[in-house]
Amino acid sequence: MSESFQASTPQLLPPAEPETGPCPPWCTTKAEHPDEPYHIGRYRALDLSLAELYPAADLAEDLYVRLERGFRADETVIDMVVKDRYDIELTLDEAGELAEILISLIREASRALVTAGDGAR
Repeated sequence: MSESFQASTPQLLPPAEPETGPCPPWCTTKAEHPDEPYHIGRYRALDLSLAELYPAADLAEDLYVRLERGFRADETVIDMVVKDRYDIELTLDEAGELAEILISLIREASRALVTAGDGAR
């Protein structure tokens, strides 16, 4: 039994046209990248305190997070940069899932601290 196979030809996007619409409210800069201009929001930085404890491990001292969206993109993404070399992009859904996981872990650790504190009395 043979299955039908259709090779799909990738469609190349035309060169980016200058955007004529307004920037999203969070946009602070229009980045004029030759492949795909994009909107960028203000970076929010988080100082990672454990990096000072383990300098030999080459841990990042800062984590930067901002919103980004290409002029022709349908979706805004969250861009996370660690130590100027690890660039991770998350969809808003993925970022929401990560936020839920972090909140769950914080609650779990907080409950353990309360339980340990009650047992020490």
